[in-house]
Amino acid sequence: YEKSMYDLLAGGVQRQVRRHQQHGCYVPDLVTVALNAPGDWESQCEDAIRLRRTGKSTVNARSSRSHAIVTLRCGGLRVCFVDLAGSERQEGMLGDSLSRESVMINKSLAVLSRIIQQLAAGLPSPTYRDSLLTVL
Repeated sequence: YEKSMYDLLAGGVQRQVRRHQQHGCYVPDLVTVALNAPGDWESQCEDAIRLRRTGKSTVNARSSRSHAIVTLRCGGLRVCFVDLAGSERQEGMLGDSLSRESVMINKSLAVLSRIIQQLAAGLPSPTYRDSLLTVL
């Protein structure tokens, strides 16, 4: 949300992104959950989704105002799922705080788009640090 990172499995506690010289960026103290039964995934996701930032716009009655990243690890594999907040025009927003949020969301989506274009074009070393979304 905006330039902050929150651990939704820890009740929405704010976390800091750290940089390790050899291993890159990481977030210390993130809550991890073992999924032992099929229903575990659903219940964990429901709890986290309730804590996500949402707002009302002229386009949507309930609009996600934050990006969400879920990482699943199984054995040596890691799969990341990313739910991106919606991009909306400024005139479609209700209130100053949602307008500010929209600017931040649009900026992070623009950085992500730029990096994807650079990777697709085969350009070396895109700059990931311009947005918390792309750092993570």
